[in-house]
Order: sequence, then C-alpha cells, then structure tokens
Amino acid sequence: QLLGSKQAVEQYPQKYIEYDGKIIADRGYNMRNYVRGSGGGPRALESVEWDPKSPNLSSVTLKRNGLSIKTETRIKKRTVGVPEGRDDLFNSSEVFLQEVSGSSEGDK
Repeated sequence: QLLGSKQAVEQYPQKYIEYDGKIIADRGYNMRNYVRGSGGGPRALESVEWDPKSPNLSSVTLKRNGLSIKTETRIKKRTVGVPEGRDDLFNSSEVFLQEVSGSSEGDK
C-alpha cells in the first residue's frame, strides 16, 4: 500500500525567490526538479515556461512515447497559513485548473 508509506513521499529540491517585495515559489525551478525526481528524467522534460510577473500561470511540456504533452496550470485560489509562534514555517493550499494537450512529432 502506497498511501502513508515512505514511497508515497516525493522529495525534490525547491527554491523560493523574492519578487516585487514578496517571497514566491520559483515554479520553473521547482517543476524541473519535480519532473526529474519523479522518474521522468532529463530526457522526458522538453520545457518549463514560468514568469514571476505571472506567478499563477505555468506550463510544462514532457515527451512521452513520441508525443509532446503540454500541461498548462493556472492557480485560481491560494491560502497561506503560519503556525502560531512559528515564523520559520508556513503551509499553503491552492486550487488550480490544468489543461493538457498533446501532439505527435509529425504534427509540429
């Protein structure tokens, strides 16, 4: 059973940056490391598009069996909380919309 086991925990390097006076997740860096850490490997990753000017929008294109699969993610709502008395921790929750599209090499 995977749920609750060590195999259910995905670990990968993440980075946060300061932008416009706020600390935000560097989604480009984080998604690259997520894909590499989840078994996709560097060859599966075609591109990651993310701009801190539009931090709620990102897209990742992966190569799978000769197809380019693009997943565009839009964050629709976000909540962040800090445990009482702990300024070194935070948690967040996001509601997002993903659109997935694909094309074969011949469609490009």
